[in-house]
Amino acid sequence: SVASPVTSVSLPLELGEVQVGSSWKRISFSRSFADAVVVANPPSLNGGDPAVVRIRNVSGSGFEICIQEWNYLDGSHKTETVSYLVMERGIFTLANGARVEAGRFSTDKVNRFGQVSFKQSFAKVPMVVTSIASFNGPDTVTGRVKSVDKRGFQYTMQEQESLSDGHAGESVAFIAWEPSSGTVDGIAYEIGKTGSDVSHGFHTIQFKTDFTAPPLFFADMQTSNGQDPANIRWQNKDGYAIEVQIDEEQSQDVETGHPFEVIGYMAFSR
Repeated sequence: SVASPVTSVSLPLELGEVQVGSSWKRISFSRSFADAVVVANPPSLNGGDPAVVRIRNVSGSGFEICIQEWNYLDGSHKTETVSYLVMERGIFTLANGARVEAGRFSTDKVNRFGQVSFKQSFAKVPMVVTSIASFNGPDTVTGRVKSVDKRGFQYTMQEQESLSDGHAGESVAFIAWEPSSGTVDGIAYEIGKTGSDVSHGFHTIQFKTDFTAPPLFFADMQTSNGQDPANIRWQNKDGYAIEVQIDEEQSQDVETGHPFEVIGYMAFSR
């Protein structure tokens, strides 16, 4: 059953940006959360080897984060820039009418999508950004989203293509936010999506909001047109635009060509 969201001119949220490599780093919140939902995606592209963001030990006071290369690589990775967004778990409506949901679910599904239902009914199809927020399985893993509608979305985990032994159940955090722009708690924000035109080559997203500095940036594929394990990487972020690509791993074969996907993104001023 769906619930009515809490109307709020502000959200219980915290934003930040971290420089992190292949060693775990502890991030401490500036406030205390009763039930923190943490997303941190995608990583920059300072190190050319394919890699993902991993999160563990989420609590009301902080979490740990690192960059994890795919298993077939040596594991040592250059420092990357990653934005993180922390919200109190729940459903909300902003003063401008935009609906937001911060949630969490558990899954052990690999390469088979399962349905995730929202706790509210959205008026518009939201953008969904996810993070695997536990480290129960040590093998490198990423998540894929598809079939987003007003009621929910489908989700699966992916390990590198050369593995087929499954993955331990993990906790997955998500933020779903209706397409909109404005301010919340004095923070300028923009929620939007691309067309089905992002693949392995870099694609420029032009922000519609005039950010005075490079914004904190979050993104996830909203489609799964390409089945190979992959995640988003970014480069050249400023107050006007950012370049994004789909980055496949190469454990099974060397090709990294990826079909066009729709990218949903969230950008917030600092």
